[in-house]
Amino acid sequence: MKENQFRQDLYYRLNVMQIKLPPLKERREDLPLLISHIARKLNADREKPPPGISEEVMDILLNFDYPGNVRELENILEHALIICSDEIIKPEHLPVVLKKRTVSPEAPARFRSIPVGDSDDVEREKVIRMLDRYNGHRMKTAQALGIDRTTLWRKMKKFCIN
Repeated sequence: MKENQFRQDLYYRLNVMQIKLPPLKERREDLPLLISHIARKLNADREKPPPGISEEVMDILLNFDYPGNVRELENILEHALIICSDEIIKPEHLPVVLKKRTVSPEAPARFRSIPVGDSDDVEREKVIRMLDRYNGHRMKTAQALGIDRTTLWRKMKKFCIN
């Protein structure tokens, strides 16, 4: 409107109610429902039900920042549905940007193959080690672990780390 590229009267007609929608990275609790809805929507034209999503893929999807917001989530799921011919979406069905997160040697323990009984102990120790290395600075620790700081907070809570 300031640049006279939008009619002022139309702006005021459309601006009856403003809705402020935070980005997906600030609404992680909405992701499982959105993922399910989008997968069903994208799969509606197909004759079979949408494939399930493996725990590893769900973990990757829940910890991605989505700079492109909901549109990026849709693109990721559409890519996976096109590539996946199995009954479950696995990391190899994800776009390259997300696949790199699963094979990186610096990837957090939850992305690597660890014996089931040891995974929590190993993960807890790694979180503690990284927190010590970064003097308790959560943002730097989360970045070093390759996870979001809210995920780090949940892990600290889960493992009773103060």
